[in-house]
Amino acid sequence: MKQKTENYVAPLLAENEDLALSGEVSKESIDFLSHQIVKIEKICEKRMMINPQYLGLLTIPGVGKNSSLNHNAGNRSN
Repeated sequence: MKQKTENYVAPLLAENEDLALSGEVSKESIDFLSHQIVKIEKICEKRMMINPQYLGLLTIPGVGKNSSLNHNAGNRSN
């Protein structure tokens, strides 16, 4: 996932120090969590590649990796 380098919100909040700090912290949290989500998705995808149900779902037009992972995660029997 590409991280956005340009901050469009900071100039809008520059006049209010509290809002600027809140916006900065929120952006950092979102970036961190987005990176963690990507890591988890990669691990899940590697584990699901051995599941024939997952591979079968990928053959349906319009069903991608995330949809297949979500469907299989919700239907686990263990």
